[in-house]
Amino acid sequence: MNQRSLVKSGALAIVVAIQSLTLVSASQKTWAPPRTADGQPDLQGVWLNNAATPLERPRALEGRSRLTPEEVTEFKRRAAVLLADNANDFAAGDALFLAVLANVERYKSRNSTGGAYEMIEREFDNRTSLIVDPPDGKIPWR
Repeated sequence: MNQRSLVKSGALAIVVAIQSLTLVSASQKTWAPPRTADGQPDLQGVWLNNAATPLERPRALEGRSRLTPEEVTEFKRRAAVLLADNANDFAAGDALFLAVLANVERYKSRNSTGGAYEMIEREFDNRTSLIVDPPDGKIPWR
């Protein structure tokens, strides 16, 4: 390539870059989150949480914010056993985690309307509660 070709290709690259920046800045608009009537962020909608992690830390896991990888593997195994048996009741909310923690053979609920076949697949991770602050994993009641 000669010097004139390099200058032309360099100038072309600069023009393309400037046009790209102009297009990006023109397409970026200020976004504001939707608000409720009283001005709070509007978080209404359908929320799906597949985590089996309980909201508050169970008493049996006090002082522990995490499970070991071996415990997570064991919890997954226990959950698979419970979910495979349609004689078990639907375990809503924290119930599946607590049943797995207690290592029950059969889960029965006073509030259930059907079997475990109605449950969505839950994901187990190493957290012992969704609450991380305060460190005790409990909702701070005021």
